[in-house]
Amino acid sequence: MAKKRNQARPAPHRTEVVRRRRRAREEERARIGAAEKAAAEKRAAELRLAFARHRRNKILGWSLLGLAVTVAATHALDHGGAFHILSNQGLEDLTIGYPTAGLLALGAVVLLGQLSPADRR
Repeated sequence: MAKKRNQARPAPHRTEVVRRRRRAREEERARIGAAEKAAAEKRAAELRLAFARHRRNKILGWSLLGLAVTVAATHALDHGGAFHILSNQGLEDLTIGYPTAGLLALGAVVLLGQLSPADRR
């Protein structure tokens, strides 16, 4: 006699089914956990770089501001007749004048005015 094609297979034991489902859930959790951990590590690395960049910009900004104050003071002393750096007064005004100090101060303000990475979020 020929075997029937649609014969029912014996049902697996309940404990076997539960074990398979539990194993599948654990594997899925492990896979998701690894992806979340990698994303968190990547975000932390990006945040560290952003804070380092911000700190570097602050240091550069304060340095530029200090240089601007020095240039302005030098220019004021030069106009007061305390000393002369260059022989040509027009060249002095062009190179160490208030416009140069203003540009340095403007660059410093731009760098110092940037928000920190923590404030951007």
